Amino acid sequence: NKAGVALNSQEIRNVAFRGAFNDMLFELSEDAYLREQLKATTASKVYREMTDVQYVLRFFTVREYWQDFYGNMDSAMDKFMAANYRAKKPRIKECEAAFAKSIDFCRQVWGDDGFKKPNGNSRVLQGYFDIQMVCSSLLTDAERARALSQKNVVRSGLEDLLSNDSVFAESISQFTSNSKNVHYRISTFTDFLRSI
Repeated sequence: NKAGVALNSQEIRNVAFRGAFNDMLFELSEDAYLREQLKATTASKVYREMTDVQYVLRFFTVREYWQDFYGNMDSAMDKFMAANYRAKKPRIKECEAAFAKSIDFCRQVWGDDGFKKPNGNSRVLQGYFDIQMVCSSLLTDAERARALSQKNVVRSGLEDLLSNDSVFAESISQFTSNSKNVHYRISTFTDFLRSI
């Protein structure tokens, strides 16, 4: 602990799962677009409490487990780190590439609105981060390129789903770690992106 202050979950993972994979999470959390969206400056609480690093880990965790997610994000992130913290260079490179493609997709499609509710406030929301980052990472390069060529369709498609599919809207905003909600929001938005 730090001067009698209990460590949070991500700080504990940082100690428990040291190694090249954990180092990679920190490196990816330095991405300029991610830092901008999270308002992660070196003086910010997001940075001090490793929330930015946890968002990177969340991306990999949801990407890995979304099809059979069991309903507890903290323990899923622990499980993912336990399985990957000793990963070799090829696995690390693969993860870096997946993250880079997704963050670039989000930057190009959503810009300043990335990871936020359309026409909502300026707060980053986990459910939106999941669908924008994870769903784009599940696309083939050709599917991703097609979606990028029609950014307005992607943006308006998300707004349509939020307006017309109450289950989808709820899956993003309520009980975001519920197994059904994780599966529904990822499968629904991935299917939409593939349909473009």
